[in-house]
Amino acid sequence: MNVRRGLFRLWIVAGVLWIVGWLVFIWTTCSVFANGQAAFCYTDFSGWQTEWGGFTLWDYARIAEVALGVPALVLAVGWATLWALSGFAKKPN
Repeated sequence: MNVRRGLFRLWIVAGVLWIVGWLVFIWTTCSVFANGQAAFCYTDFSGWQTEWGGFTLWDYARIAEVALGVPALVLAVGWATLWALSGFAKKPN
């Protein structure tokens, strides 16, 4: 059994689910006003809303930071943990 390959595949599945969940969260937090034309959406956890058509490159960067940053951090921590644990493995003589 290849633990590293299995954990990597699990990370891919969890990462895709995280990204989809984050985008659904962004989409569902949009507030459409009475005129039906203006939608304001959260772009991060700060509580500020930005008009849907008025997103700047910085707004998209904040969305991508959370969407991609969390899976990257999990991958880095998992890799470092496996690396540290492999130091305790018995080496053949």
